[in-house]
Amino acid sequence: IRAATLAGYGARPCLRGLWLARCDAVLHLAEALTGRTADAPPALRTRLRRAWEPILLERVTDLGDGDETV
Repeated sequence: IRAATLAGYGARPCLRGLWLARCDAVLHLAEALTGRTADAPPALRTRLRRAWEPILLERVTDLGDGDETV
């Protein structure tokens, strides 16, 4: 998120990327728990926990109805 913000991206694209990372973490953990991947569930649980930590941008951003672009 910090790199995207420094590159000039607005709040909406940054938060969209964060949500995609969170979804990716959930999917990887689900695959590990169903035996479809060799990744270790404890490491994936840690990744999932970190992905869902609130960030300051989420706390202070009111996205409203506008569509912010680069």
